[in-house]
Amino acid sequence: MGQVYVITSLAVATRNTKFGPVTIAGGPYGIYSVNLGLTGGAYVTTYDGAGSVHYTFDDEASIITRYIDDPSSYDLSDLVVHYDGTEFQKSVWYAIQRIPFGMTRTYKQLAETIGKPTAWRAVAVACSKNPLAFVVPCHRVVGNKSKTGFRWGTDLKRQLLAREGVNI
Repeated sequence: MGQVYVITSLAVATRNTKFGPVTIAGGPYGIYSVNLGLTGGAYVTTYDGAGSVHYTFDDEASIITRYIDDPSSYDLSDLVVHYDGTEFQKSVWYAIQRIPFGMTRTYKQLAETIGKPTAWRAVAVACSKNPLAFVVPCHRVVGNKSKTGFRWGTDLKRQLLAREGVNI
């Protein structure tokens, strides 16, 4: 059985990046999500039952934003994240985080990495459910012969890979 967390406070920061607006949500257990394509701006708000601020994460949001704009200059390995998914999804996301900058892996290679060599389709589904864009760099996961899909569009996937020196 997994742990159950009751979130009483959730801070949300929406920032503009060179790839468009990004919304980052975090709380006492770390960063919960990084999503693309939501409204822009530079603000931090906190939601909870009492309406008071319990948690802010402006430093983490700034680090993620700078990383999105220039990933070769920042390291996210010290960032505390909260993975909200099944044990299988978490194993895939951990494996994706270990793909080095400028490298790619296929869904099949990831399936082999996590010890489930025939589960490459399930790996693809886990990639599509990734709540932590850029932090879990699922754009580095490709099909055997092509770049395949991407939750935020194949054009963005191509741009992200190209800036890492990968041409597919």
